[in-house]
Amino acid sequence: MFPQMAEMDTVTGQTKVKSVCGFYNAPNVCCQNEFAGPSVCGPGKSGWTPDQTQAYDAFTAISGTSYAFAFDDTRATVQCNGATAVNIGFCMNP
Repeated sequence: MFPQMAEMDTVTGQTKVKSVCGFYNAPNVCCQNEFAGPSVCGPGKSGWTPDQTQAYDAFTAISGTSYAFAFDDTRATVQCNGATAVNIGFCMNP
């Protein structure tokens, strides 16, 4: 992983990992402006640099089904075929 993407929360002592967008804060990686669409935003598109693509690969290797950029639907979207109900839980810090 890119060590620069991780930072220690001084209050909780937990390590936080920034998304590729949060780390680079660039319109092409954050799918903003002229890059705001699935056909023009993502690794291998919109001029992502090799470093940005490697950061994406590192993030997805540790984050499983987390979204790494705005249109990461093919990897991060989960479908529940045949389900009749959905339960969503939120974990809040006290």
